[in-house]
Amino acid sequence: MKKYVILVLLIFVTVQLLAYDVQAKGVKGGVNFSTVSGDYDENMESKAGLILGGFMTYEINDQFSFQPEIYFTMKGAKNEWEYSYGDEYEKSEETLKLNYLEIPLLGVMNIPVEASFAPKVFFGPALGINLSATSESEFEYSYYDGYEYVTESGSSDGDLEDVNTIEFGLILGGAVEFDKIVIDLRYNMGLTDIGDWDNSLKNKVFSILLGYKF
Repeated sequence: MKKYVILVLLIFVTVQLLAYDVQAKGVKGGVNFSTVSGDYDENMESKAGLILGGFMTYEINDQFSFQPEIYFTMKGAKNEWEYSYGDEYEKSEETLKLNYLEIPLLGVMNIPVEASFAPKVFFGPALGINLSATSESEFEYSYYDGYEYVTESGSSDGDLEDVNTIEFGLILGGAVEFDKIVIDLRYNMGLTDIGDWDNSLKNKVFSILLGYKF
């Protein structure tokens, strides 16, 4: 039901935006460095992923503009831990892979400078729709069986359960435009839990993007 409500809202917003002149439009792509925050996140490490999509800019006045965007974005985190006791040693690595269709709605402020480039700062909410959620794990276990050291290893993967379909986040960042080329740095802070789990975990993503304006 939530997906249909979101779709209706997106269609309504799109129709309203068509009534205004588009100042610019283009594509952006880059890399995410994502992790999670919340309960029991001490061992969490960042994971690299892809972000790819496009944007449209609607001018409000000379200083401010409204910029809706849409991206396919890869989030998640890695969790590594080691344990040793006597002749036993165990190492495990789990990778959380989360893919979203994300729609940021950004307010953009132009910073007036007399230069060959145009710096901007932006801020706004982001709506994420989860497309897939999987977990991959690898382990290595060594022990002494009385005659020699034995090492066992293995891996597993599967879909995560009880993942929330809708995610809300808050984006803060800046960009520099060189004519039609855009360099974009942003931080996306998740405001809602990734899943309906006992432990509260939220996405945190730092993104570096390169764009081109048509």
